[in-house]
Amino acid sequence: MTHLRSKLNPFFSEDDAGKVKLCEQRQGTLNEQLSYWKGQKRSIEEPAPVDSPRKPNDHFEQSLIKHTAYHNATIELAKYKRVGKPSKSKEHAEIKTYFNSTANKIAYASLLYLNYFDKKLLKKTIVSSSLAITAKAASDMVNECISRGYVLKVNTREHEASPYFIEAYLSYINEEVHRLLPKARLMISFMDAIKATQEANK
Repeated sequence: MTHLRSKLNPFFSEDDAGKVKLCEQRQGTLNEQLSYWKGQKRSIEEPAPVDSPRKPNDHFEQSLIKHTAYHNATIELAKYKRVGKPSKSKEHAEIKTYFNSTANKIAYASLLYLNYFDKKLLKKTIVSSSLAITAKAASDMVNECISRGYVLKVNTREHEASPYFIEAYLSYINEEVHRLLPKARLMISFMDAIKATQEANK
């Protein structure tokens, strides 16, 4: 069996099985030399794994980040599972089911409330660009919401959330508080701990 050392380093060879001696006057081929020293360089310069600690608190910080990611994933998954499902709410079930039916409508509901809160009117072009959907898709959605009374047409170009929409949206937020608060509290605690650890590592 060829000795491992003689394989790795062309300066060494073996005459008998298991016995290694220096080669006399042997420099090895250029390819052998390059292969050997590249291997040595890799072992010296190879970067540490991503999870490998670089500072005293790095193991702790990585653990906090992983736990935060876990709690965030549970919240995201819980919200995802409700998309497209009929609302079980006792209040405003119809409008909640409508705006929770697709990702675009969920985003549009958020956009409506943001502009209501900022006291701004919305245009179909803004809906299209904000949601990254076609002008036709935005126009059809806005027109459908107007016909349902969820949105009010202010003029030929602008619209805003109706009082009915605002009432339903606030009801939805109140339900989310009770549904997500335990998970959110845990996640915020981990986030605070991550920030404190990062500050300590500076």
